[in-house]
Amino acid sequence: GPGSQARKSRRSGDEDLPARASLGDRRAKYDSRAASRAAAEAEAEAEAERRAAGSSKKQRRGEEDAFYQEAKARAAEKRARKKAKYADPVSHPPQADEEAAGKRNISYEIEKNRGLTPHRSRQLKNPRKKHRIRFGQAVTRRKGQVQEVKQGPGQAYGGEGTGHK
Repeated sequence: GPGSQARKSRRSGDEDLPARASLGDRRAKYDSRAASRAAAEAEAEAEAERRAAGSSKKQRRGEEDAFYQEAKARAAEKRARKKAKYADPVSHPPQADEEAAGKRNISYEIEKNRGLTPHRSRQLKNPRKKHRIRFGQAVTRRKGQVQEVKQGPGQAYGGEGTGHK
């Protein structure tokens, strides 16, 4: 019918998105980028070493050089202190207790093996009291369902109170 034609022409929301590359392709792309990045870093390091070797030949002397070298040394020292401050402390494994030579004692929780038990009211510890409380609750529930019978000496018909007026 005409409705089926309209249904076929509708597109899902994902059709316009590009198809995602397979995991193998994505991994290969990532590995190639990582390799090129590592090669660029190695090249930059080599260039820096070449520059350092060239500048050592052209050492300049004077007051400025001494001042700058001193400032550079102070900055390097400050960096080293910061690095030492935030470095992970050397962790040692905990020392074993001398008492723990044999089997260890179990805890109260393990011995009782109660698991996740719910909290229980103190009122319901005594079975007689528990049933008395339950009966009271049942009576209260019944009062909401059944109307109480109204009988008694004051409610019976006793005739007219007075005569004709």
